Amino acid sequence: MFFGLANPSKGVAQACTLVCTDQLTVVVPTNGSVEFFPEDIAEGDLSQSCPNGIFQTQVLINSVWQNASGNFVFDNSHIGNTYIARLRDQNSGNACFGTVIVQAAPPVVDTVHFQLCAKYWKDDRPIKGAMLTFQPSNPAFPYLPIVTNLDTSQSCANMTVVLSDYLPGTTFGYSASILPDTNYLNGVSVVDLCKIAHHILGINPLPSPYAMFAADANKSNSITTFDVVEFKKLILGVYNQLPNHTSWRFIADYCHFPNPNNPFQNVCASGISDTELAMLDGGIAKVIGVKIGDVDGDARLNGELYVPPIATDSITLLLPQGQLTAGVPVAVPVKFDKNLALGSLQAQFFLDPALAQYDSISDGQMDVNASFAYYNAATGRLKFTSLGYSNLFAQAGVPLFYIHFKPLQAVNLTTVLKVVHDDPNSRTFAIGDDCATYYTIGSAYSGFVPTISPELRGLRIQAPSPNPFGEQTFLEIELESAETAVLEVVDLTGRTVFSEEKNLPSGVYHWEIPGSALISGSLGIWRLRVGEQMMVGKITRY
Repeated sequence: MFFGLANPSKGVAQACTLVCTDQLTVVVPTNGSVEFFPEDIAEGDLSQSCPNGIFQTQVLINSVWQNASGNFVFDNSHIGNTYIARLRDQNSGNACFGTVIVQAAPPVVDTVHFQLCAKYWKDDRPIKGAMLTFQPSNPAFPYLPIVTNLDTSQSCANMTVVLSDYLPGTTFGYSASILPDTNYLNGVSVVDLCKIAHHILGINPLPSPYAMFAADANKSNSITTFDVVEFKKLILGVYNQLPNHTSWRFIADYCHFPNPNNPFQNVCASGISDTELAMLDGGIAKVIGVKIGDVDGDARLNGELYVPPIATDSITLLLPQGQLTAGVPVAVPVKFDKNLALGSLQAQFFLDPALAQYDSISDGQMDVNASFAYYNAATGRLKFTSLGYSNLFAQAGVPLFYIHFKPLQAVNLTTVLKVVHDDPNSRTFAIGDDCATYYTIGSAYSGFVPTISPELRGLRIQAPSPNPFGEQTFLEIELESAETAVLEVVDLTGRTVFSEEKNLPSGVYHWEIPGSALISGSLGIWRLRVGEQMMVGKITRY
């Protein structure tokens, strides 16, 4: 193999390492041509070895690298020759080199035998029980598709195609679908949301074009915060299926991705020619499955049981205990038992619908605007996810959020509210700020913590005014008694741009947020902590 050299004078080149196959054979069909794709000569996954690359293949002919732009195309004039070729990243200028031997295609066979298989994108795992479709297409004649329904023990179908049965110019495409296509949650969790958010922010791009396809919840051919919202609703049970997308997407193996950073601009013909199909004789053609939402590739296939990832550590959600009074609304604080640098949280609670009437979830340390909760009154399941575009350092013993409900009868809190751990499709766990560190979550009841609503504990907040603001805005705070308070403003990258601590007197106080806290035309989040209570909101500077 030949390694490419990085150009130390270019910062972007340091992250681009290209490795080429030493000796490559290219087969050119009679009276035809073959485009020389980057994936043909590259060793390894270009999206990982050179994640920001825009690639081009060239061949050295008469001491000149051909083509000047675009990929090189071999035709009949090149048959029998050996060439020096290179794969070049047009962004960094990095390149690797190899030799290419050009051969004529063998005589065209008329009867082609091959296997058509369904494989998963992440690790080439077989996908069993799919429906495979082989479709001949010719504008002069409407050929019927060849459809094979695999059983749960099969991932491949044996195909026999007699080429002389088809008109000249016929192309052949193949695709697949999953039967039945019902489990939209398979492989989808807040871990995927965390990785999609990091991709959107440019912190850590998704590692594969197929992972990017999986991140597109609304089938818009882009990856945005709208996709994150759609997946949140799916995880929480607001949706039982994605309204604008199927659960699976299949991509034929003859598709290419010239720009791995934007695979939605992929090159995917309607099919392959009879000459290309003949070259599959005795081989395998693949349809590559992508489970929508599963960007890390941990979907369960072929009836596999869920196996949770190995946890780095465990953490406990603490709920209070104590007797509740019928008809008196409460706000139950939910806390961690120790400090945690948190990227995301997925939790599920059981709030007995026979004993309580659910109201809402409100802010603690977590900004509920970056979270989402959904309560199913029929099952009593309260599902919660939090995904901040800025990471949170969760402090032990300080409420993460409050669960508001009204007891319908006198009952102990331990009877009416519990953390759920045994649901494989809505697991309770936390993810570290790297989107990879996994924490299993237990639960316990700790002490007789007051459960009165935080808004009834002697604190009233008036949202900042004016908003949007220019030179300054003011937060109005009314306290029944003197308290120590901290006011912070963070920008959308999670950077703290303003922080101030004060000893506030009882009564009404107007706390200034200066215009210098945010740059003009930007959005920020204000956070006010008074004792264990935290209030959060948004501000905009025009």
